Amino acid sequence: MNQSMRSASRVACRGISVAKPIALRGAGVGNEIIPWAKAFIAARELRMHPAPPLWLLNRYSLAPEFGISRIRMTGMIAAAAFLPRIVVSEEMFRSTSAWDYGAAIRMLSSQGAFPRRPFCLVNEGMWGGYLAIRSAREFLLHKVLASPGVLERLGALGIPSPNTMTIAVHVRRGDFLGEAPRPGQFNRALPMDWYKSAMLSLAQSLRTVPLRFIVVSDGQTKDLSSDINGHKVLHISGSPLGDLAVLATSDVLISSVSSFSMLAAFLSDAPYLWYRDQLTDVEGYLTIWGHEQAQQSDGSPTLSAVREPDEYQASRGIPYAIGDGLPEWLPERLKDTYAIRRLSRDLIYYGVAPTQPKLA
Repeated sequence: MNQSMRSASRVACRGISVAKPIALRGAGVGNEIIPWAKAFIAARELRMHPAPPLWLLNRYSLAPEFGISRIRMTGMIAAAAFLPRIVVSEEMFRSTSAWDYGAAIRMLSSQGAFPRRPFCLVNEGMWGGYLAIRSAREFLLHKVLASPGVLERLGALGIPSPNTMTIAVHVRRGDFLGEAPRPGQFNRALPMDWYKSAMLSLAQSLRTVPLRFIVVSDGQTKDLSSDINGHKVLHISGSPLGDLAVLATSDVLISSVSSFSMLAAFLSDAPYLWYRDQLTDVEGYLTIWGHEQAQQSDGSPTLSAVREPDEYQASRGIPYAIGDGLPEWLPERLKDTYAIRRLSRDLIYYGVAPTQPKLA
């Protein structure tokens, strides 16, 4: 038995968890990463082998972007070929009433949904969204940052920077339609005036903080100035994962209404501005997903969030319309972030700290 056959045999003994591509020719990384995350989570919960995503036909060349070879993909297909297949459907997921994919897999396993003998578990679809795959966030971020050339690009751009706050602006064009989105609509290009207004609001609210704006786009952004209130605006375009890493590691994200921007926000802890007119009003709160039937029933994450007592005013996702001001907490948070990031106030970098700091 040769090495590849022995490897396939070992894999088959544990079973294999695979991600089903969104479409025959595949979709962009913002869509395809969700079933991949599901496959990773299921493999972890069931102690299966996590297969590389099967992106042989993906028109966006995602496999090379992630450093996944055709040999690895075809080898996994061969290893799983003679295993019985079980597809985790949306109906199965919903039947558990869990919103975490790992919790749902554990419940399905305890109910005897999966055989004891080796099998191939197929994970599919975007249902459940980012809440379902949150436990795979670090795994996915690692995969993005490990993509060839990504860390080198962040280093060349100086992200993160101890000398300035970086505001990333995602201007999605490509095949998006020209009209602005209404509540619950996606795949619509946002007005350039909205981006300009958001950038200006941030610049005016952070006059005492050094800023730079980095515009990431798949189209023309010449309508955006190279200077906002004296702050530099850098226009860049690179590989999809390189652009994603820039968006995900910046201090603030001005989002497009796209799965790419949502993925960047998912991989980041930074605040992000979202186009207000795309949001749905649910009992006086704004939400991206309030138009979905799954979020309109009692116990859904959206209605649970609406009815949760909240003594805080901050929210990481910030609805923004042209001419809006920014919430008071945002400039204060960014000023604090800049203040403590300075190398001159960091002891391990030969910096100094006050002998008698102000106490709370």
